[in-house]
This record gives sequence, structure tokens and C-alpha cells, in this order.
Amino acid sequence: MAVTIEIHKPNLHQTLTVQDIAKMKNLTYGVSDSNYRLEWWKTGAYTILFDRNCIGRGFDVSFDTDKVILSLPLPTTNYDIRLFYTLVAEICNANGISGFFRDEEYVPVERAWDFVEGDINICQQSKQSLWERINEGKDHRLYIFGALNPVALGREEVREICRGPDGLDFLLDRLQQKDAFYAGAHYYKRSDESIYGIYAVNEKTVTIFPERAKSPFVQLENVDYYVILPDNHAVPFDAFIRNVKAVERYDREHIVISLAEEDIFFLTDNFTVDHLTKMPQKGRYMGTVIDSGYNHMRKIRNMSLETEELSAFNHLAVFIRWSREKGLLKEPYASAVTEMVAAGNDLRKFMNESPLFKGQIRPKYFTEKGEEFVRGFYHFNSGTGYPSCVDKFSEKTMGKKLYNCREYKDEAYLFMKYDEDYYTGLSAYIEKEWKKFNKSKKK
Repeated sequence: MAVTIEIHKPNLHQTLTVQDIAKMKNLTYGVSDSNYRLEWWKTGAYTILFDRNCIGRGFDVSFDTDKVILSLPLPTTNYDIRLFYTLVAEICNANGISGFFRDEEYVPVERAWDFVEGDINICQQSKQSLWERINEGKDHRLYIFGALNPVALGREEVREICRGPDGLDFLLDRLQQKDAFYAGAHYYKRSDESIYGIYAVNEKTVTIFPERAKSPFVQLENVDYYVILPDNHAVPFDAFIRNVKAVERYDREHIVISLAEEDIFFLTDNFTVDHLTKMPQKGRYMGTVIDSGYNHMRKIRNMSLETEELSAFNHLAVFIRWSREKGLLKEPYASAVTEMVAAGNDLRKFMNESPLFKGQIRPKYFTEKGEEFVRGFYHFNSGTGYPSCVDKFSEKTMGKKLYNCREYKDEAYLFMKYDEDYYTGLSAYIEKEWKKFNKSKKK
């Protein structure tokens, strides 16, 4: 059910745009995707307009040759009803138009507000009917389409809607104001014509996720569902949902989740499959890796470089030791490094063999300030990042001729002697950038 308004004027579509209408009341706009999720700031045949400060169902706007058409879905929020007629009147007045057509009946613009209370009453009656149907157990797949995403209605949601005259306003705004990604399935065919559905999640992304895999808005049968994790690992939906913890409940059918790195490690290690063949696979999540000693070690092996393999960890060990001295490592990483250095042990060997570091440098090792510095400084393919400093220090120490010799195969940094002089010289580059970082934070 919806109320349709048509505002007529010759060539109106040439002088009035979605952006013009949105600016009149500082509204947000977008279009729905195949899962009825909003694609922000896009326009289409039917564009959704809504107020970001009170998110309800919004309303559609479309254009024909000589008219603009606005459609208000019912039931909807009281706020959206008032906003809808206010906007209709403002469009008319701004374009010198004396009236509009409401469900094919002509209405003078000054009567726009006459329909507000009537539409609100219709919505109140709909809410009462909804409560009766839920109590009778007649609706098990009931949804209301919000401006941002669908909301699955159960007894608790309907109870909130019926709690007062603005109950639907409160429910839709509360849920849609949540800063979260709403996960929806996309469907594909295999070569044998079988269908599979894919949900996607990311690390540390707050996600609204269904408790059951299904196609509520598409009639499909015998569908295999998978969840794609970071690094493109696929796990069966049932295995995924059994092994994640809900942060909170979203609506009747959805929970809110946020996967930590450890969660993704567990899922990929134990449940990875090939979603095309359905066969189990060995999965390994690399996570957010800034640098890996194993990558440098692979160079030594693949290129047959005549240097010790632990040289792959030279510059990683320097960065970790320097970070510990600056108090930028979290526990238990800080204590572990302190113990190794105090005992005079080879930190490179520890990083290579320890399950704590796993041969890598990751953001999670660092304090908040440390992580900010690491992300800004420790990056490859840049003439200013830490790896570039490693190369510059190697060339300065060796001299240009040795640094560029044929035997080193453009990997001279792997031939540096790892000792206290190496630590002192290379950490000076880190210290210089650290001072710049702190100075920029004071501005």
C-alpha cells in the first residue's frame, strides 16, 4: 500500500533533479540493491529519499516528462508522513505550481497537510492488525523495508512498534542508525546448473548477519550457502554460524557479529572448502600482515642467495625491538621481547619460531599510538617507508659497488650482518620518522 503524489508542470524533469529535492529538506538519497540495501548517493528509476536524523522507510521519487512522482509506502513512520507532505508543498511552491494529484485526485497545495492525520491513522490501524496477526501466529516471514535495509519482524519488534504512537519511528531509527554492514546473499550457478549463495564478511567489521541461510526475497530451492572470509576463503554457512558469537540481536532473524582475527584463523583452519566443488581445502588466513619474514626467507631459497636464512628477519627484529623500547608493543608481545633481549637471545630466531609472532609483523602487536605510526611508516612500494629505509641503510653501509654487485641479485639488504651496529644504524631511521610523527601530532 502506498500514497502516490504527482506534481505536473511542462518540462519539470529538465529543471528539477533528485539532488534539488534532497537539498530542500537536507535529505539523503540512494537506490536499493538486490537485497534491498541502500546504495548511498546513487540515483535510479526510483530513488529513495529520507532524513538521516530520523531514519524510517523513506519515500520514492521518480520523474516522467512533465511530472515528478513521489510515493509514500504505508504503513510508515509518523515522521516520514509529515516530511512527505511538507516536501510536496515545498516542491510545488518552489516551482510556482498551485496543486498536485494525490492518487489521481487534484489537491490545491494549501491542502497538503490535510492528509497527514488520515495517513497516520491508517498506519496506527495497520500496527494493530499486525499485532493481532503475530499473536495468532499467522506471520512467520514478515518484513518491513526500511530506507537502509529490511527489518524482520517478530513478536519483540511488533511489541516495540505498538508501544506508542511513534513506536515504528523508534524501532526503524534505532536499528538503522547502527553503524554496521548488512550482509545479504548473492547467487551464482555452477557448471552443473546448481545454485550457491555467498555471504561476505570482513575482519573487525560490525555486521548484521542472518541466523539462517535463505532467500527471503527470491524463490530458490536447493541452494548451498557459503560465507566468504577475508583472503577469499569460503566456509559452509552452517559451520560459520555455529562458530561465531553474537554481539547482540538485531531483529527476529539477524544477529550482530564482529569477527576478530582469531575467529577467522579458526574458521579458515577448520572449515575451508572450495565452494565450486564442495570439497574441503586447507585454509590459512594471513590476516592483516604488515611484513612477513617468511616472504623474505622465500627469496633466499628461491633465488639461491648465499646468506643465512635468518637474515630474512633482520629488519623485522630491529623494528620490534625498537618498538618495545619505545613502549609501543602490547602485552604479551612486549614482555616476550624484553625477556629475549635481556637474555641475549637472537630475536630473529624467536620471531621465526614463536607461535606468538608467527614470523610476522601485524597491527595487533602494537598500542593504539604504535599502530598508527606503523601503518603510516611501515609500507612497501614507497620511497619513504621503512622497507626503503632498510635499503638505504644497506647501501650506505656496504657502499654502492657492493650493494649493487651481481652476487646479491638486487637483494643486498639480506646480506647485512645482524649485530648491535646494525640495530643502532637502522633504528636511527625509525627514530627520525618517529620524531616527525610526534611533531605532526602536536600541530
